[in-house]
Amino acid sequence: MSGKTHLEGDSTFTFNPSTDTLSISKLSASSGINLAGILAGTATTASFLALDSNNNIILTSSAAGGGGSDDEFSASGNGIGANGVFFARTVITASRIIPIASHYIGVSASSNITLTLPLANTTTVGQTFVIKDEMGVADTHDIIVATAGGHTIDGTTSVQIESPFGAINIYSNGSNKYFIY
Repeated sequence: MSGKTHLEGDSTFTFNPSTDTLSISKLSASSGINLAGILAGTATTASFLALDSNNNIILTSSAAGGGGSDDEFSASGNGIGANGVFFARTVITASRIIPIASHYIGVSASSNITLTLPLANTTTVGQTFVIKDEMGVADTHDIIVATAGGHTIDGTTSVQIESPFGAINIYSNGSNKYFIY
């Protein structure tokens, strides 16, 4: 079958968090495996590299938590564990760029706040962000979700969450745009 991914390598790998470099000795791959965007993380002695059903490279471990099950995990805090699928959550209290490894962004604002999305070309195609007013103050404090570098959200450079406890779900095209869904 053409295009089938094949990955072989030894189990020795190291990660340097200061340079965001993953080193794997004796790695061979076929069908164009993309390693862009690997983030810093912690691996245990029982960890190894694997591919998920979408051919994304993941780390798996029987020692990663979840009561000793074969949990999948990533440096971003997203994964599949004994208790189901989980995604990274970041609470933001002041204007800043949204961390690229976040999925859920809880806004806890006591004043107006602007959250700037990472440049879409630094994200993965289809990467999503869920931004939620967790304090219910969007009617009294502006919660603006903005882009940078000429990128857009549904054709505009910013959107506002206006309803208390409101949320916005956004995904990236991996190039220059975000879309609300």
